Amino acid sequence: MPPSHDAHDATLWRLIDITQSLSSEQDKWRLLDRILGESLNINHADGGTLYLLHHDAEGHWLEYGIVRNRSLGIAQINRSGDDSALMPIPVYNLHTGAANHQNIATHCAVTRNVINIADAYEASQFDISGIREFDDLFDYRTRSMLTLPLQNHAGQVMGVLQLVNAMSGNQVVPFSEPVVGIVQALASMASITLENSLMLEFQRDLLIRLS
Repeated sequence: MPPSHDAHDATLWRLIDITQSLSSEQDKWRLLDRILGESLNINHADGGTLYLLHHDAEGHWLEYGIVRNRSLGIAQINRSGDDSALMPIPVYNLHTGAANHQNIATHCAVTRNVINIADAYEASQFDISGIREFDDLFDYRTRSMLTLPLQNHAGQVMGVLQLVNAMSGNQVVPFSEPVVGIVQALASMASITLENSLMLEFQRDLLIRLS
């Protein structure tokens, strides 16, 4: 059954509310956490991760920025970026130039494609050993996954938004294609937040050097 007009209206008002928050919220982490939370709500998803793209002398990495899982009671914000329990995932190796297409999130970052998977365990083109380890550790079962790139106005990838296990009642279902566009709008908001934050950090560093 397609969503009702009332559901569409409620979603539209939530998007407008978040957009207004972009100009008033100074803490990027609170805003990003809200964007992730709204993405979960719109999709009735059980969990999600917001990855941030990081560069260093060795290559490009996806760091775990925010991790949420409702049924497992996980709500973690990695503000410092140095949580050893959540190791960053390599996207590119600067020495070899090789891209990591085996991981779902890094493949999304490299290709800039939206990846909608009905059952992660049947996605044979990807290495899901990390997903299986997580599931074994927490007695969980990851099925449906929706992964989107976070791109700025220039098309540069700044991170990845990944949602898991869309729910219909107590059943896990695939992510509905009609809501993908809504989640892409939320991903764009996250990209704006990240880009503005980086610009502010650059300006602060510049002022410190000039003082």
